[in-house]
Amino acid sequence: MRIHYLQHVPFEGLGFIETWARQQAHQVSGTSLFADEPLPSPDQFDFLMIMGGPMGVHDLSEHAWLTREKRFIEAALGRGKMIIGICLGAQLLADV
Repeated sequence: MRIHYLQHVPFEGLGFIETWARQQAHQVSGTSLFADEPLPSPDQFDFLMIMGGPMGVHDLSEHAWLTREKRFIEAALGRGKMIIGICLGAQLLADV
């Protein structure tokens, strides 16, 4: 399985999830939104993990990438991708 994760701050990574995924021979890739990294095409992953962060889903003026991220999540949902949101990620998923 190809797992892609969205990371909002440097200290909110996958943690043990990454260890587990690699032990299961899953491919793991990520986008550091705080570093303005580009998002992949939804065709490039099977499972999307949206990590946490201290910002809120409506903090668009402080974190402009939230708008781009919400469109990305919406596109992944439209393609029927498996998605899990953790903390802020769950809030973003609910908001979309």
